[in-house]
Amino acid sequence: MEAYQSGLETGDLEYATFSMVSYYYSSFIMGRDLAEIEQEIVKNNEVISQFQQESSSHIQDLIQQIIINLRRTRSNPCHFNNEDYDEDKMRQFYLETNNKNATCTLYLHKFILCYLFQKFPQALENATIGAKYLDAMLGTNTIPLFNFYESLTWLAIFPDKNNSEQKRFLKQLKSNQKKLKKWANFTPINYLHKFYLVEAERARVLGKDKDARAYYDKAIDLAQQHEYPNEEALAYELAGRFYLTQGMTQLSHFYLSHAIYGYQRWGALAKVKDLETRYPEISVKTTPTSPFIKGSALDLSSILKASQTMAGEIELGRLLDKLMRIVIENAGAEKGFLLLP
Repeated sequence: MEAYQSGLETGDLEYATFSMVSYYYSSFIMGRDLAEIEQEIVKNNEVISQFQQESSSHIQDLIQQIIINLRRTRSNPCHFNNEDYDEDKMRQFYLETNNKNATCTLYLHKFILCYLFQKFPQALENATIGAKYLDAMLGTNTIPLFNFYESLTWLAIFPDKNNSEQKRFLKQLKSNQKKLKKWANFTPINYLHKFYLVEAERARVLGKDKDARAYYDKAIDLAQQHEYPNEEALAYELAGRFYLTQGMTQLSHFYLSHAIYGYQRWGALAKVKDLETRYPEISVKTTPTSPFIKGSALDLSSILKASQTMAGEIELGRLLDKLMRIVIENAGAEKGFLLLP
């Protein structure tokens, strides 16, 4: 917030408000606790209004709206409509005033929510419209975020498309990944885990299961290392869904339970509710302790047996290392030992 303070001191209110809103947006993208961001936005809403900086005010409204829909269960989690914001009215206003920045942000946020709540056709529809306004966001962190979710959306609907459309998606995906890898080379802390998660999903749809498993774990490890709890949770979720399609139920539950726990840490309680509704056999304690599966303790031996049935395709050493680190961390211990028969 130093930039905000600097703007106030020099009397540059446009710069000050832009800096404040940029801080909120970066906090959201990096997975900071959603409740904390929302509280700060509400606290400073009056300040933005007093400065009469309409452009920044619209972006702040849109940040607040996506947080609200992630935190509170809605009949339509992809639509922004409450006592403080009317999506249809505001969209029309943005278009009439040629506010491409706000228009792009609106469609990006709807696009992200549709993807997270597994409404993939709607996600693609919003991405297609939002892409028309991306030129207004050049040089901002919106571009890589759009790239990331666009690629994931293509891969989510890939199996339902015909051969011609699949080839087109793969060509577009190759271009997206080339850009994401370039960004990751410059700032791996922000983009490398994103790159590997897209690679995992690409390997999944192409039937390269061994590569998919390795890339999912790589994405999870890097997101955790780089402190992106939101995208760590997403990586756990996608891995869990992948293992479920492989018939590896215990391993799937292990990953999905960590996804739910991760979304709880982020504060995305509506997303938590969505996953618990989809997978009622899985639940996670709301306290910072070990995730667990309803009705039983986490069965490490079952997970290992399931892993071994893949005929060596899973790197058992890496899985053991991951399991032990998670158990030690959640137990609050400094050391741990795993005794196998």
